Amino acid sequence: MIARTDADYEEIFDQVLRSDYHFCVVSELRSLEAEIYLLSSERGEGGSMTTYHTDQVRNMPGQIARLILQRYPSRSYEEELIRVAENLDIVFVMRELPGGAKRLDKICEIRLDPMTLEVSVHDLARWETEAGEWRYQNSLSQRTLEKLRRTAPDYVDVLLKSLQKLASIKPMTGDHVEVALSHMGSSKE
Repeated sequence: MIARTDADYEEIFDQVLRSDYHFCVVSELRSLEAEIYLLSSERGEGGSMTTYHTDQVRNMPGQIARLILQRYPSRSYEEELIRVAENLDIVFVMRELPGGAKRLDKICEIRLDPMTLEVSVHDLARWETEAGEWRYQNSLSQRTLEKLRRTAPDYVDVLLKSLQKLASIKPMTGDHVEVALSHMGSSKE
C-alpha cells in the first residue's frame, strides 16, 4: 500500500502498530510523518529510521518537536522536545558536493540527560577535510549500548572493537560534543 494522503498514512500506520514489526522506516519527516516516526520508535522493538533535512544536528530535536506541534498544537513543546530527544539515537549526516553528489559527512549520537534535560550531540565518526580522512571518537552512551545489546546483540562487540580501534588509530581532533539545549525547563539553584 502506498500512502498518498494523511488518511492513508494513518490507516497504514494503524495496521503497522497492530503487527509485530521489528523495525520501521518512515519517509522524510514533514508533519504527520514526525508523529509516526516517534510512535514507531517508541513501540517497535528495534526502533525506526527516517530522513530529515537540516544542516545542524543539534537543532533536530527542536525542529521535529515543532513539526509535531504544527499537527497537534495543543501539545507541550517541552514534552515533545524531550520525546524527540529520547527517540533520536544515531544520526548520519550527508553533505551535498558540487555537482549534486552526496557524501556521508559524519555519524553522531544524540543524547538526553534525564536529570538535567540537557540535549547534546556527540560525533562518533566524521570526515575531517583538513586531514582528508575520517576521524573517530569511542564514546557511545550507556543508553545506546543497552539498546544495541537488546536489538542487535550479535554486532555490539564488533562495533565496540571497531570503534575503539579506529579511535586509537585516527582520533578526532577538536571538539566532538555540541550542547543543543541545557537546563531547559529546570530552575538553577
